[in-house]
Amino acid sequence: MRNAHLLLVLVGLVAGLVLAQLAGSPPPPPALGAQDSDVAPAAFARRTPVVAAVERAGPAVANVSTERVVVRRDPFLDLGDPLMDEFYGRFFGRRRERAFTTSSLGSAVLVDGAGYAITNAHVVHRASEIHITLADGAAYTAELVGTSVESDLAVLHIAADRALPALRFGSSEGLLIGETVVALGNPFGLENTVTTGVLSARNRSIQERGRTVFTDLLQTDCAINPGNSGGALLNVNAELGGINTAIVKDATGIGFAIPADRVQRVLGEILAPEVLNGTWLGLETAQAVEGGARVESVAKDSPAAEAGVKAGEVVTSVDGRPVGGPFDLQRAILRASAGDTLGLGLGGTAAAPARTVPVKVAARPRARGEAEAERRMGVSLVERRGVGLVVRRVEEGGPGAAVGLTPGDVLEKLGLRRPTLYGSVVRMVAVEGLEGLSSILDGLPAGEAVVVAVNREGEELTGEIRLR
Repeated sequence: MRNAHLLLVLVGLVAGLVLAQLAGSPPPPPALGAQDSDVAPAAFARRTPVVAAVERAGPAVANVSTERVVVRRDPFLDLGDPLMDEFYGRFFGRRRERAFTTSSLGSAVLVDGAGYAITNAHVVHRASEIHITLADGAAYTAELVGTSVESDLAVLHIAADRALPALRFGSSEGLLIGETVVALGNPFGLENTVTTGVLSARNRSIQERGRTVFTDLLQTDCAINPGNSGGALLNVNAELGGINTAIVKDATGIGFAIPADRVQRVLGEILAPEVLNGTWLGLETAQAVEGGARVESVAKDSPAAEAGVKAGEVVTSVDGRPVGGPFDLQRAILRASAGDTLGLGLGGTAAAPARTVPVKVAARPRARGEAEAERRMGVSLVERRGVGLVVRRVEEGGPGAAVGLTPGDVLEKLGLRRPTLYGSVVRMVAVEGLEGLSSILDGLPAGEAVVVAVNREGEELTGEIRLR
């Protein structure tokens, strides 16, 4: 009887297990060695928001490598006498100066399908060649479009025969302290590295040699190392929140990024359509606000003024496409040609209701000083508020190229040679805008040698240029 009773109990237990399984009890764990494909996908939650953000944004973050030729003097061959130096160089093949090629690594973020990318200015500082390698392995030689030294940002362009991946801008003002952020870049040359952390603080200041360099940086505890400079700081929606730029030496978990709102503003200044393709609406937008880009000013008798656009209004869309900041607006104008009509969506103000207005794109009127600089010096200049005359383009083989001018140089002074009783002296004259430049160039004959003084990333350089 006892054995029969045990048998009935065992049978009851087995029956209960079978009924529980039929009623929807969870399946037993997979056997050791089972493949993921053998397990129901719902059993894992691996594709987190961070993973999804990296999958979407990763293709738009690239590796940057640069080459720079450095000329160094050999102190052992500097005899202090030009004739002796020439003698030794001619007969012994030894030169006082030797050229070395140095290289550096960093990161860049593609922000437009047409090939425009943003990186740190210090990544491409004095580079003679810039190479970009995308996440898919495609490699290109990049052109430096312009730099903003005060913001430590540079814009590069690569010519590709296909549309390139690009990141969407988020609002750095909208970032929340403590929210998850993701850093993408190439630390120590290790391509496509992902680190995560949180946004630790906003509006951090950095000082160098007692001078405040930045006042609005984002602070994060994402692991950021040399080579991450110029890479992306993302939110979990795969939106660009900032450009990684610096770390605190000997600290752990303290890194900084340039906020996306400032990146957009600098992009709008460097990629000015009136300079790059000669098109013009006559409005300036220097600030990203919630819902679009605020119009700072409208030029008199410009296409925007004729369409009724007012300072203070917010451009919310162009031809139905949303505008997140100044760069989105500049990008739309860059793709247009003179004579095209763009539909600007404007947010409402107390003075004007929300509406869409047609604005006809016009060819930009050229200042006389700008035309003179191109004709006589072979450089394209733009007048940037608070900075001065910035070199945008240098004509290949022109006078400016011969003296070594590069995009991003700020023209500060011109030196004019004047005869004296004992020979000649150079009198340096400050250049006050494009009109000031044209007044200086007026009357100078072709072939005149003029000393140019430029500010290049905080360093003053001079050279002699021969006017055409």
